[in-house]
Amino acid sequence: MKKFIKVVILIGTAAVAAVAALMLVYCLPVAHMRSHVESSIEIFYKEETYPQQVAGYKLSQLDNETDAIMLLNAIYPGAAETVLEKAMKVPRISFTEDYSGRSELVSWLWLKKQPEGTEEYARYWHGYLLFLKPLLLLMDYADIRILNMIVQLFLFSFLIVTMVEKGYKEYIVPLLTAVAVINPIAVAMSLQFSSVFYIVILSLLYLCSQDKRKLEEKDFLFFTVLGIVTSFFDFLTYPVAVLGMAVTFLLIKNTENNWKKVSCSVVKWSFFWGVGYGGMWAAKWILASVILHENIFEEVIRQFLVHTSDVIIMDKNYNALQVIGRNVSVVAKWPYLLLAVGIVLIGLKKHIKPQIRKFPQLIPFVFTATLPVMWMLVLKQHAGLLYWYTYRGLMVTVFAVLCGIVKLGCKEDHTCLE
Repeated sequence: MKKFIKVVILIGTAAVAAVAALMLVYCLPVAHMRSHVESSIEIFYKEETYPQQVAGYKLSQLDNETDAIMLLNAIYPGAAETVLEKAMKVPRISFTEDYSGRSELVSWLWLKKQPEGTEEYARYWHGYLLFLKPLLLLMDYADIRILNMIVQLFLFSFLIVTMVEKGYKEYIVPLLTAVAVINPIAVAMSLQFSSVFYIVILSLLYLCSQDKRKLEEKDFLFFTVLGIVTSFFDFLTYPVAVLGMAVTFLLIKNTENNWKKVSCSVVKWSFFWGVGYGGMWAAKWILASVILHENIFEEVIRQFLVHTSDVIIMDKNYNALQVIGRNVSVVAKWPYLLLAVGIVLIGLKKHIKPQIRKFPQLIPFVFTATLPVMWMLVLKQHAGLLYWYTYRGLMVTVFAVLCGIVKLGCKEDHTCLE
């Protein structure tokens, strides 16, 4: 009960702080933001909606559609709403004949058409605005792309260095493989894909640097915060990666030999992440409904039913197995097949020594590896239609499986073999 009370207070405090932070950035002038978006509008005109950096590779596909919506949200010029209303509604300009955010952005800033109306996106927190709005005061979209790439590269490099310093160098190859799966170049080039990646890297840095005992004492709070942060910043891309990567890293740090006890911990961590994630979502819907005097829950329920409905594409109904297959197909390419073969051969040679009695220790890793699959089965319509980016949740599967294999090669005192 004490933990539950702490979690409720934490979610409530986070929601109030989130509203205050969004109100603060909505006080920033948008004229300079608009001029900076306008200076890089050619990107959206030439690249179009879903450009592929490498033709035929869905994992190289950028989401200019959602990035355009994010920019439209950031530079909304309306003065009729109060700062609080803007923070809750997250409005943007719109055109009657345009069917997408990218086309609206092009119509407004490239073709110089006058906006014909507004649209609202109240069911999301849109936490990315805390960074996007200030950045747009200083630079344009192209600059942000390059800055994104640089920051992500440095953060990831710092994580690798920290893992070496803290004695986790055996798990660097699994981490590199997992990141290779999500194509970090495409992630850096799309604001839409970056939020989850930042949360993953920062959470792993924290877990890597913290003492195991301190983590055990406050693990429920850590995962609750992780769920809250994911809900606040993510635009429903591959949020399960945040949970799965953090759980896997804690399994790496684990020194408990009782697989049943460890599996219970995985369930507990997943539960508290879910409470933080779902609770933060619910807090937005409640606050927006009260402040705006609108029933936001109607739209939420409608969207939830859509995302969890059957997947029908060109009159073909996709079952659950086919939905998973569509996600896996994104990386079912020769470069990744060769990578997998190389990793398996190296792992078999360096780490695995047949110890049947230790195989039950793999169970928590296997359970963690299935988290993305369970996520896709629940949000099957979302995962079926947008498989070219929801597949990135499978980085958890790759990381968990490879880390479990490495863990099998560890000694009884949990120091890994060279």
